[in-house]
Amino acid sequence: MKILNGTDFKIINGYTGSDVEGEFTFCNTNGSSVIDLCILPSFMLKNVDFKVIESHESCHFPIQITLYINKDHRTRKVKVWKTMWAPDKGETFQINLNEEFSCLNYSDISVDEYINIIKRAAKACGMARKVELGSPRLISRPRWFDKRCIDQKKLTQKSLKQMKAAAPENREEHKLKYTLVKREYHNLRKAKRTLFVNRAKAALSLSRMHLISIEHSTTTDQ
Repeated sequence: MKILNGTDFKIINGYTGSDVEGEFTFCNTNGSSVIDLCILPSFMLKNVDFKVIESHESCHFPIQITLYINKDHRTRKVKVWKTMWAPDKGETFQINLNEEFSCLNYSDISVDEYINIIKRAAKACGMARKVELGSPRLISRPRWFDKRCIDQKKLTQKSLKQMKAAAPENREEHKLKYTLVKREYHNLRKAKRTLFVNRAKAALSLSRMHLISIEHSTTTDQ
């Protein structure tokens, strides 16, 4: 603080409209405090907003700084192909994939070619579409993040809000409840992610065996 007093820099925690109360940025069983600070030069204060994000992945809450620039500023829009798996199109996708592989020499195929083949097969059956980078549509939860994860996340968010709204004499009780609920949420996420990865590895292994089988059959026919 002594260093800041002698400079033109300011701490903006609790300064902007999105953080009027100066929300704490850290919370665990040992306590809660504002230890993650955002420091900016004074001339930027009129063009900035600061917010503490309600995330439950760590004991530290992420902080978000928004800088307001000239309204005439324009950014170049970039669109990319995004593939979304559709179970009802799985059979058509497999047919397209087999047709693509039937024309290949497996001894010469690279990883990039393999990926492009999968993308073409997905696009041909309508499982790929162009989306704009930066669009909210690109922000999606992982496949393993199911309804149970969603419900536990909502429960964790609710517990955090109750802790923030609690009277000082009840704050410790609500803080303990929040840390326990958040730990359950973390353990559930970890278990779901591990299960998903293991299943994906098994599926890739079966796919590899299938390709080897096709290659062997093609070699035998020749």
